[in-house]
Amino acid sequence: MHGYSNGICVDLVIADLKAADKRDALSLLAHRVAPLCGLAADEIFEALSGRNRTLHSGIGEGIAIPHVRMKRIKKPFVTIAKLENAIPYNSVDDEPVNLICMVLSPTQEGPLYLQRLSRISRLLRRKELRMQLLAARNENDMRAAIASALSDHALAA
Repeated sequence: MHGYSNGICVDLVIADLKAADKRDALSLLAHRVAPLCGLAADEIFEALSGRNRTLHSGIGEGIAIPHVRMKRIKKPFVTIAKLENAIPYNSVDDEPVNLICMVLSPTQEGPLYLQRLSRISRLLRRKELRMQLLAARNENDMRAAIASALSDHALAA
């Protein structure tokens, strides 16, 4: 999508990801993203799985933001996926997750990494955007909702 606004660029949007559980979702996302960012799917999956064993990426309200910094990635890569069916995710509110925003970032990024995660979290916590994403029929509808929210977010920031 490459819609830059306030430091956020969404590279891939996926509607109706079919995942059975958290592990399956991370694996499917890793396989979708790998050819686009030049890394092996197993490398992405292992990095995400290792990080998510120690930290909760389910932030509540049906949202998960699995994220990791990787040495071999050249630029940040953000994927937003709507799940076909909500899955258990060990979220902070114990609610199942139906939206996942996976963030891969270069190791050397420093504070920009945390700033990006904070901006994404604030953006996805906006109820109007969540409802639009969940109601989206396809990737184009999701992209339109994200573009509108990013534009509004930039104006409000």
